[in-house]
Amino acid sequence: MATDNGIAKFDGKNFKIYTTSQGLPDNEITDIFIDSSHRIWVTPFRRTAAYYNPIKDRFENEDTDPELQKVELGNTNRGSVLQYGGIAFCNNLRDFFIYKNGKVTVYKGLMNVKKSGTPEKIIEFRPERYLVISPDSVRVFIKNRFTKSFPLQNDFFYSEYFGNTLYIASANKIKKYRVDNEGNINQILEKTFPFVIRIFCKAGKELAVATYNRTTYPVDTATLELKDPLLYNIAVRNVLEDKNGSTWISSIDRGLIKIQQKRISSFTITDKALNDEITQHFTTLAVINKKYLWVIIMARF
Repeated sequence: MATDNGIAKFDGKNFKIYTTSQGLPDNEITDIFIDSSHRIWVTPFRRTAAYYNPIKDRFENEDTDPELQKVELGNTNRGSVLQYGGIAFCNNLRDFFIYKNGKVTVYKGLMNVKKSGTPEKIIEFRPERYLVISPDSVRVFIKNRFTKSFPLQNDFFYSEYFGNTLYIASANKIKKYRVDNEGNINQILEKTFPFVIRIFCKAGKELAVATYNRTTYPVDTATLELKDPLLYNIAVRNVLEDKNGSTWISSIDRGLIKIQQKRISSFTITDKALNDEITQHFTTLAVINKKYLWVIIMARF
């Protein structure tokens, strides 16, 4: 059993490690997603995506599910959970792939490689209607073609979407856009902060930002105002809120942290070798069926 990398499942008491022996295409996992059907997806480094089969307690890969061979990630690993089922992937050639109901639909050559930014996220804002988010624009994709686009000017950014609302964070700002049924987006709010945003992500029904000085704040989705800090002096990679309202934080150097009603817990493993390998290198979090916490160990960034 590999302990220097892979993916782990935490049931509240114990960790179980999954590696290539349990179907991972590679032990170096760069991201983890859960689609709307609660299926766990992972993207290995420079390999095809895989998903978890709870009946077999292992991962299905391109060898066991040939449909995954159609997903050409190349040197990229961007995956987007779709609101109405399935998951989408895109690569640095501006191709994107949508996996739904066990089938992959391939969209290649629709975006100009020289004139278009690489898609960072694909959002299904209505059934079979998508927003393709790139640094240069938001493109609306309906019935196998782009119908309109809205310019953006971001070199580096994060985006999140829920409640018919698109949030884009770049530098020291968060912008909030309302999305209608046709994919039109209208900016309704902008907030400037006295710091550069290092991490921006969902955290339950709110958003969360982490700064370069190692402070993490919840962000009110309605007003974009900062709430009281969750943590100080901890380098955060991801923030997640579970069904009980507890906040789980994966850190770069402090392992896995749980905050429950202002009480902070740090999770370790009694075996020192395992603890040194695992708990100090959590990168991404995901919750499945409100029961298990999944984490990535020592992903490359």
